[in-house]
Amino acid sequence: MSSYVVDSNKATISCRGFFDSNANEKLDRRDRKDTLVYNLVTLQQVGGAVR
Repeated sequence: MSSYVVDSNKATISCRGFFDSNANEKLDRRDRKDTLVYNLVTLQQVGGAVR
């Protein structure tokens, strides 16, 4: 995770970072950048790619 933002008005947290798509446990060009959004009330993912 490279950064995150908490939105207290909507009770969500947005996490931005890289997903290790080739499973080599290293950050390289093949890894995908992704943003995930979670609801802090229900603790469920509400946006971004489902993993």
